[in-house]
Amino acid sequence: MTDPGKSFEARSIQVKAIAGTLKIDNPDDYVNAMGGAIGIAAETIWYKKQECVLHGGVAWRTMLAG
Repeated sequence: MTDPGKSFEARSIQVKAIAGTLKIDNPDDYVNAMGGAIGIAAETIWYKKQECVLHGGVAWRTMLAG
């Protein structure tokens, strides 16, 4: 069995890397911040209604088991 703390830490590193893949350079700091948020939303998003993780939460909404 894996250590939940280590798993969380590893996934946090992955999320940070994903968030950093899209950089926006605009005079408006709020627009710049959207890059990381869109990167995370495109990777995964929690869908509370069906209690699952969706891959491509921005457009595809493909449910992932587990």
